[in-house]
Amino acid sequence: MSTSIHKELPLFPKKILGLAVFITVEIMMFAGLLTSFIILRVNQVQWPPVFQPKFPLLVTGLNSIILIAAGFMISFAVRPTVNYKSIFHKVFLSCCFLLIFLIVQAYEWYQLILEGLSMQGIYGPLFVLIIGMHALHVILGLFINMYVTKILHAKKIKQYELFSLDGHLSLARIYTWFVVGLWPCIYFIVYF
Repeated sequence: MSTSIHKELPLFPKKILGLAVFITVEIMMFAGLLTSFIILRVNQVQWPPVFQPKFPLLVTGLNSIILIAAGFMISFAVRPTVNYKSIFHKVFLSCCFLLIFLIVQAYEWYQLILEGLSMQGIYGPLFVLIIGMHALHVILGLFINMYVTKILHAKKIKQYELFSLDGHLSLARIYTWFVVGLWPCIYFIVYF
């Protein structure tokens, strides 16, 4: 009688389930914030309020393209046919695009403050809360992608681990696309 020891693969890997729960909770949080923004905006006589600057549509629109490019770069990296060095470069480019997005966002905030964005009333604080929460998620995405870049550079990961459903690269891609996919909703609701 021979015994065969085999490990059954879970139907849904724990890492993916954990990330799915986290993303679901975050989507609900952003849905609440954006719904609050819509309700408060609809109930205002004038939007933006008097003496408050308009949000920069063009710069933010162009910055959105940079964020979307970050998502595509990490997606291109997740192709098993791509070599190790190419994967590293694509994840590194994704990090660069996320960093550029954050720098442009910081510049926009600085310009809005110079133009008189006030934290009195609901206009300024709600903008800072929604856009700031998204920026925190982009920062987390940047750190995740930087970690993947680090392990790729050190070559401390095996190829089968890299491309597995719950591998570092796959999880980074899922989270990056969460951040990227959330942005158009925020952009169109808050900026228009």
